[in-house]
Amino acid sequence: PLGCPTRPVGTETADNVPIVEATSAFSYSLFQYIAVAIAFNTGPPFRQRMTSNPLFFWSLILLTAACVFLVVAPDDIVANPHGIVGPLKLARYPNAAFKLRLFALGVLNALAILGCERLVSAISDALPRPGA
Repeated sequence: PLGCPTRPVGTETADNVPIVEATSAFSYSLFQYIAVAIAFNTGPPFRQRMTSNPLFFWSLILLTAACVFLVVAPDDIVANPHGIVGPLKLARYPNAAFKLRLFALGVLNALAILGCERLVSAISDALPRPGA
């Protein structure tokens, strides 16, 4: 069930017990971090295109591809403790539909973040400037 502890209560251990809830929260937060980085890049004081900073632009492309891979890749690759992402100790998702819903939530959240940033930017541009 949701909210169950990742470790037995009262047991001190350094082991990470992979559960679906923690893996889902981790994957969802990755999409949030990327969306916020994009949203804050386009606002004041920068107001430049993302492509004007190639290192930032390509890191976002690479990180987005990695996040999508972690969510939609087959469980045999992602949840394999000896594989390339083994040190993350991710749990297996219940089914493919769950993965697609998680991916869709990440995309919708990114669109909401970007939409809110544009709305706030438009409102702040429309307000009169002090002393003007």
